[in-house]
Amino acid sequence: MANQSKSIQEYFNQLKEIDEDFKRSEFFPSATDEQINNFEKEHNIQIPESYKQWLRLSNGGYLFGGYVHLYGIDNHPQPSIGNDFSAGKVPKEYQILGYMESEHICFNKENKKFFFYEYSKQSADFDDFNAILDYIIDICTN
Repeated sequence: MANQSKSIQEYFNQLKEIDEDFKRSEFFPSATDEQINNFEKEHNIQIPESYKQWLRLSNGGYLFGGYVHLYGIDNHPQPSIGNDFSAGKVPKEYQILGYMESEHICFNKENKKFFFYEYSKQSADFDDFNAILDYIIDICTN
């Protein structure tokens, strides 16, 4: 499923090319390294490098007509990284990066893996955000 040879930029370009009304994505203005560093310091977190690559292209956004929402940093009124719409049910060692339908898109700060989390259940691990994007695009275009 995952194509490790694709860069975040290539996934971003692929998403931008999808032009069907209900599958169109909305991207927010990019974040700078300074903004990312300040957010990390202010919130005492370390954003995974592959997600930082995404933020440098789009500081959050809605993919596939809003089916997927990726969080950014200080992008009010949009939710920021860490927003837990389940009222605290996501364990603290998981960094919330967005959601797909009713599942949080998370990063486990301990084992450095990405996954989807819903109702105390965790999906299979993904090594980086590229693999998450590959999975989302596969599900939403097939």
